[in-house]
Amino acid sequence: MIKKRLILIFLDLISFCLFVSSQNYGKMSPFVRHIAASLPSRSTEVAFMKAHPYTSGSLCAFVRINGNGESVLKESGCRLLARYGDIYIADIPIGSLSSLSSSPRVSRIEASRGNSICLDTTSIVVDAVKVYSGTQLPQAYTGDGVVLGIMDVGFDVTHPGFFDGALSHTRISRFWDQLSPDSLGSSLYVGADYRSEPEILAYGHSHDGLIETHGTHTLGIATGTGYDTKYRGMAPDADVCVVSNAVDTDVPLIPENQLYKYTTATDALGFKYIFDYAEETGKPCVISFSEGSHESLDGEQQLYYETLSRMTGPGRIIVASAGNDGHYNNYLHKALGEERNGMFVVSTNGRSGSVTARSRSAFDIAVDAYFPDGKKSMTISSASVLSSADSLYADSIESGGQKVVFRIQAYRSAASADDTAYDLILNSSPSLPSVSIAFSGSDSDVEVFSNGLVFLADSRDTSLSGGEARSCIGSPGAAPSVICVGATAYRQSYTGADGIYHEYSWGKDGEVGRFSSVGPTRYGLIKPDVVAPGCYVYSSLSSFYPEGSPDGEYIPDITSWSQFGSRHYPWGVLSGTSQATPVVAGAIALWLEANPSLSPSDILDVFSKTCNRRNFQPSTGKDNSAGYGEIDVYAGLLHVLGFDGIAAVSMKNPSALSMQISYGDAVFRLSSDTPCPSDAILNIYALSGKLVKSSPLSFRDREARFSLSLLPPGVYAFQISTAVPGVNGSFLVRR
Repeated sequence: MIKKRLILIFLDLISFCLFVSSQNYGKMSPFVRHIAASLPSRSTEVAFMKAHPYTSGSLCAFVRINGNGESVLKESGCRLLARYGDIYIADIPIGSLSSLSSSPRVSRIEASRGNSICLDTTSIVVDAVKVYSGTQLPQAYTGDGVVLGIMDVGFDVTHPGFFDGALSHTRISRFWDQLSPDSLGSSLYVGADYRSEPEILAYGHSHDGLIETHGTHTLGIATGTGYDTKYRGMAPDADVCVVSNAVDTDVPLIPENQLYKYTTATDALGFKYIFDYAEETGKPCVISFSEGSHESLDGEQQLYYETLSRMTGPGRIIVASAGNDGHYNNYLHKALGEERNGMFVVSTNGRSGSVTARSRSAFDIAVDAYFPDGKKSMTISSASVLSSADSLYADSIESGGQKVVFRIQAYRSAASADDTAYDLILNSSPSLPSVSIAFSGSDSDVEVFSNGLVFLADSRDTSLSGGEARSCIGSPGAAPSVICVGATAYRQSYTGADGIYHEYSWGKDGEVGRFSSVGPTRYGLIKPDVVAPGCYVYSSLSSFYPEGSPDGEYIPDITSWSQFGSRHYPWGVLSGTSQATPVVAGAIALWLEANPSLSPSDILDVFSKTCNRRNFQPSTGKDNSAGYGEIDVYAGLLHVLGFDGIAAVSMKNPSALSMQISYGDAVFRLSSDTPCPSDAILNIYALSGKLVKSSPLSFRDREARFSLSLLPPGVYAFQISTAVPGVNGSFLVRR
């Protein structure tokens, strides 16, 4: 998530007064305002493409309407796509923004550019055993009867990891590719969906499958069977519903007149598609979303977050990545009474970026650009910005033929009516030189947030602190109703299929990965909510991506291959909060199997009571680095079922003892280096807490058996007690 909001809004807002005077810009979020103000002038979205005129096409957006919203939309020639109370998701012809915004019933029109994948730029892997450290899958629950939705990019839907155990049928029941070119006759807003097994398998991969493989990897972590490998996903029996949306790298695949159709409102339609399928089948549902963008203070996510809140509830859960910005400084605080503070900045794309400052008082902004022939400076007061037309100040610094263009847009902060926010946008071609930004005024308290710029200290001006790493949680993980996931680190090396050994460390022993984004959110919420293994993670990769991008600038490290039918399928390694998110989503699928009515607040309660805390984390409560701690799937499941109220039942599986069900028996097997216990006792508890059976557990050839025919149907906790280390613990069994 290093490059998240590549489209820089406000770049053409100087043309405000040149457009139709009847437009009510005050009702528009900044991205919508940018579109309206750019017409009929040229669009300047070029963080990733050249400027092009946009005089046609439509925009997918949220609209808050008082009263009969359908009639208001119809009057302006808009198409209703979905409704959540007074919030409508609509397809709005660009030329209708004026009439729609001028309607007295419309109070807000909101959309923002979509997301980038929450994946760190370094290919790293974690041993599968470490992925499940402390979170072993209990035998009784595999996600059966639960819809596990994945919205991501780069899907290979032919991968054998997504077939059933018999390898006879795919477990993917629905697949909506929002970029599919097969849209003729489709009833969906964009792209097309595939609903039968022959259709899904014939389609093969998402439209971006030759340039992305991210979704194949996260889907495998959440629900893959592992095929002929040990890389089994968290909920391998879940019913799978997939949506392939659009991210920044997909822009070359989108026709220019269709670009504004792919926004956060379109992402909301993707969530709705999955939840609608769950409703159709009568199943609970959890969605994994390993993407995000920078959170803003301008209200761009206001209706988005409200819509997500209305979508979710009992049996309807969304899980999203925290982001991967935690390894660099992205926040600065110039405290009240402090005369001056600031930072040097480096652009993550080399050319542009922005910061957002928030304050209740006046202050000065000094911009220093360090050119080869010397430093050039300019100082702007916040009062000058506020007094400019449309509260938009624009200027530049130039030397030796190189120019740094900057614009400062002021607006009322959506986080607090008492605060004014200032977006400072920097652009330079061919590259951004070294730039420092300083904020001064002892009577002001100023918070500064990064949007695509890294904050640094520099010996050229030691009075500037360079900031710190905090408040970089991505959207929609920052939304109150969304479960937000950070990443922990274990393994620090891996060996590729080519035999080359790689070593790189983001942390060890369950530490929060240094890249994992930290809170609080820009609106003050403590996030993330939970952490899970996200470093050095093995999972499935797309078989099409290596074929389509043999010389691509980023090809994930392939560690092994499998053959299925006539194709070869790779397995490989990736890292990021992208990888931690499906671990949590898959775990929640197991919990929903046990209790289909769990809500997002219920899930947070489970976290608060069962997560693992490390010795380097606070022992209680929730913090802005690890949330409630690292997820413990087994302990959480015991809590969901009510077994944690039985004092005699351990909250952990035995570390040196495994169990499987075979021919009606529970079969217990000791690890190779564990001595056979002579004092092992098996106590069996029902959901009511009643002890229903107690008997010695006798091991022969390191194996012991118990006949399940001795129990009536139901779910039980099998507690093994012995003096031998590693054999004590419990298992859940469904008879």
